Amino acid sequence: MQGAQRSPEAAQLWEDFRLQAIKEGRFPENGPEDAVLSLHMAELLERVDPVTLDAIQAQLRRSSQPEAKAHLVAVSPDTLYERACAADPSPEAFQQWLDWSKEQKDWRKADPVAELWHEARPGDVAPLLFLMESAEKRGAFKKALAYLEQAEQLDRVNPEVRKARLRLLISRVISHLKQKKPHLAEEGIQQIASQPEAQGGDRPAFLEALHWAVDAQRHDERESAVKKTEVERRLESPAAAFLLLNGLAKAADMYVKGLEPPKIKTAERGGLAVSVARACALGDDMGLPLTIPPDWHKMLITALTKAEIRLEPAPLRSLGEAAIRRGDGELAYAATVAGLAGGGADARFLLLRAKALPVWDFERRAGCLAAAMELGRRQRDMDLVDEALEMARGRRRPTYFGFGGFLDEVEQFDFSRQPQLLDQILQEERAANRFPGKYGATAPPRYVRNLDDGLCQCPVCRRKRGELGPGGDEDDFDDDESLLPVELDEMSPELLRAVADAIARGETPDQFLERMSREGGLPLPFDFPIPPRRTTPRKKKGRVSSPGQEDLF
Repeated sequence: MQGAQRSPEAAQLWEDFRLQAIKEGRFPENGPEDAVLSLHMAELLERVDPVTLDAIQAQLRRSSQPEAKAHLVAVSPDTLYERACAADPSPEAFQQWLDWSKEQKDWRKADPVAELWHEARPGDVAPLLFLMESAEKRGAFKKALAYLEQAEQLDRVNPEVRKARLRLLISRVISHLKQKKPHLAEEGIQQIASQPEAQGGDRPAFLEALHWAVDAQRHDERESAVKKTEVERRLESPAAAFLLLNGLAKAADMYVKGLEPPKIKTAERGGLAVSVARACALGDDMGLPLTIPPDWHKMLITALTKAEIRLEPAPLRSLGEAAIRRGDGELAYAATVAGLAGGGADARFLLLRAKALPVWDFERRAGCLAAAMELGRRQRDMDLVDEALEMARGRRRPTYFGFGGFLDEVEQFDFSRQPQLLDQILQEERAANRFPGKYGATAPPRYVRNLDDGLCQCPVCRRKRGELGPGGDEDDFDDDESLLPVELDEMSPELLRAVADAIARGETPDQFLERMSREGGLPLPFDFPIPPRRTTPRKKKGRVSSPGQEDLF
């Protein structure tokens, strides 16, 4: 059993330690030490899948043991975060609690956390922006505007606050279009146009696109054609204009007659990539995620991987993220090829590559994530570090059909012990210009195969990695033991693509099965759900009993 699976037991042991330390006067209850310990216990539980955690909590509720109540607290992340924030109401602690709450099934868990944060630290802007966004998603624009006004009173020059007002006004216009109220949408567009932030870069083209949507909803074909031509002129591309207008139409639930993707000739594929990246960057800037037509897939991949163009990192990443949203890992991978070849924003493109890799390529994904985090730390890009860490924990993208996160694999990349490892990852990933083929068809990168050379071989570290049993003896775990009901290489390529697409859609196993059945889908060689993936080292797996104190961190 690996450390991630031992986490509930470790948290319970820490709770026993905490209670005894408070009883002996080692540190006060609700003091800073108590806060640090409660946060650590909550972080331990982040590695545990929710189903396992629910089962442990139910078992403790039924238990008559005297320590069951304390142990129930120790395996309840919400309670632990609340205790930590009460003891030390720091923005970092509240942010961790809020991040955890946002990932729970019940979306209503997050709002009370943000409200408690605002109550404890009324000078912080972050909880107000979250509450604004939450109200915006529910269509409560009046409430969202009230939160925004509070944030503006605290820090009007904050770029996040200024951008939030623009995004909120755009969201309200789209809501009016959904409600078939073009006159209110037009008033909202005028309000957007009065904002200084709406005049920079390609944002005026977005305003023209909003005017186009109003005219299209009024069935004014002449005026909508004029607006469409103006959008094409401002973006210097019919393809970019189509992406933007099509994205607006979808967001507003509008059908617009004659809105079709332009035909692109093979010789124009380089220009197509530039146009698509530009439109995707504008959509991300204005809070409108865009979708790339599948017919452009091959031309874009060729343009990006054959060095036919040079793109700035930001629009190139936007193109890649748009591909990820559509489940097109191959196109997103092609964006990372161009990005890493450019030699800029390596951390961001390694993170994008980790998202783009096929579902089965765990070790390489871990390497890309670990390198992205290390570069992010060195560049003090903590937003990137947080995103990569949450992905490693199983957040920020759908859970891998029961596989959960893979933080243990990421933590094996120890750059302090192997200082040359980061350069090796960068060098090999820059050279990897082809999207991985069929599972098992290619060997893992050298940096993965050589990883064991840098691991600490002391008994404590080997036991934590599962290479030694509780008595120090090597376990007899069979390397060939199957981790799945069937091996991935026994699946057809069509099924692997279907599973990867389902993951990108955010489908649960049940939803995937239902869709396959409804659509007359592919035969499945196993029954869902797939059991949780073992996160063991590549060589041995040990039998581990209750952890000692050296195993807890």
